[in-house]
Amino acid sequence: MISSMQVSQSSKGRFVSSHLLHRGRTALVGVALAGAVWAAPRLQDGGSVERYVRAKQGATVRVFQDRNAKAVTTLGAGDLLRVHRSDEFELPDGRRLVWYQVSSPRGFPVWVYGEFLTPTSTSSVYSVSGNGVHMRPMPESSIASYPLSTTLRAGEQVEFIERANPSLPLAKDWVKVWSPPTARAWIDASQTSPESDVEAGRKAWAAALRELPRAAVVQASVAPGVRSAESGRSSSQAQSAEAKVEKVPAKPKAKVPEEAYRSLNYGNTLLENARKKGDQATEADFQPAIRAYEVVLGMAPKGSAVAETAQRQLELAQTCQELAGLREKLSSEEQRRVAERQRLIEEQRTEQLRDTASWGRFTGRGWVEKVREGRETRYYLRWSGEIVYEIECRSGRYDLDTFVGYQIGVIGSTTRVHTLSTDEKVGEVAKLDVSRIEVIDGGRSGS
Repeated sequence: MISSMQVSQSSKGRFVSSHLLHRGRTALVGVALAGAVWAAPRLQDGGSVERYVRAKQGATVRVFQDRNAKAVTTLGAGDLLRVHRSDEFELPDGRRLVWYQVSSPRGFPVWVYGEFLTPTSTSSVYSVSGNGVHMRPMPESSIASYPLSTTLRAGEQVEFIERANPSLPLAKDWVKVWSPPTARAWIDASQTSPESDVEAGRKAWAAALRELPRAAVVQASVAPGVRSAESGRSSSQAQSAEAKVEKVPAKPKAKVPEEAYRSLNYGNTLLENARKKGDQATEADFQPAIRAYEVVLGMAPKGSAVAETAQRQLELAQTCQELAGLREKLSSEEQRRVAERQRLIEEQRTEQLRDTASWGRFTGRGWVEKVREGRETRYYLRWSGEIVYEIECRSGRYDLDTFVGYQIGVIGSTTRVHTLSTDEKVGEVAKLDVSRIEVIDGGRSGS
């Protein structure tokens, strides 16, 4: 099985052990709630129902469910959020607090360590260069700057806001960026108002999705009188030349069909439901979400925010499907190995039973001998040189004479128990009334 524990590769930003993070978070909550005893959070809603809320003025988004947790950002009145999960806490005095795990179509302002960012052709856009890269509320990796639960993946692009120390190389500096809209944080439910119309919330979400800046087509102008390094002309000459060029009006943006919005949200719901299954998820569980995102990409104009979001989610779904497939293969291989071990154990047990008198399924086993004692004829089973049973067949089903000289296994009931010899009486072996006989060997043996 694939372990959920991630090995720490960098204390700055990526793959910090989930065990250590859990301990750190527990410590933070312990300090924040000193003197109070909280009940365990009760999950109210796993996010399977699509739900939106609007922030109240000054509402604070935090890294986890505590009013003393570090703030990620402060929202304005009416800012739209999607609810993915709802946790309810009960205070000692009986009051209840509800926290929502939310995402924003605009993303959240977060800090990322520069080692995991690569510049792109657009100066204000960076590409993420690693998987599992943490997003933090402060430009540091201390326990006070506990990261968001969601992480960045290689290839994702983020919009630049500012750097903590521009004098440092990018790889040594913290960079503040806008997170993707898939990033999740927590907000006190009392600081929000429900968006009752889900369809309106869905449309507002799609319309508010952040679009990354594009690389500029025309170079920035230079100050008047200053000569351009490339053309050798002054900026005034360049402006004069540009004035003669007929300006081509920008092409209007292609409209995104409403069905694309619905398919995108439907795909998100399917993906969330599949991921909730954890290690029990199969490859087939992720296929419906992948199909939904592919439908979106087939309808949404290329380069639109909806298409870019669908592409990111498609890649995430495909990655999850690949991991699920790997888990399935490992599980199947493990089951095959277990079955093979059981088969070998059974073969070994059967082989060992061959050397026992009962062979694991008979009441008795041995070579049949016929002995005349006066007018009586008796039949015995001999094993390893000793008589182990006297046998008879009261039902008349078997003529025991037929089996003399054969090694047989018998099933039957005991009509006389084994007794030991005493001074007054000779001991006798146990006696079986045979109901079934199985011939094992047809030739006399030295046994």
